[in-house]
Amino acid sequence: MFDTENPPLNGNMLFYENGSEGYFMHVFSPEEADLGTSAMDKEIIFVLDKSGSMEGYKIEQVKEVFGNIIEDLPPGDYFNIIFFDSTVQSYSGTLMEADLEQKAGAWTL
Repeated sequence: MFDTENPPLNGNMLFYENGSEGYFMHVFSPEEADLGTSAMDKEIIFVLDKSGSMEGYKIEQVKEVFGNIIEDLPPGDYFNIIFFDSTVQSYSGTLMEADLEQKAGAWTL
């Protein structure tokens, strides 16, 4: 469980233990004012599981959340999507600019 508010500039650490194994995640999300700069354009590769284990409610959750993420991509960002099950497929052969047309096509996947 984690908070969706921006963590402090130096971030927060999240820890999880499962039996004898431990995991951690360092979460940080500085604001533009903290960095003294403006947002940088990004190149993002999304990797989505569409295997049988994702059937039903799980894949519907992914589609809903992924649609919101794609919609929020600002102009100037570039993205592509890789899907995997027993094979690996990419949405496009190249990175695509996050313009309205490309985002609309990706959102419907």
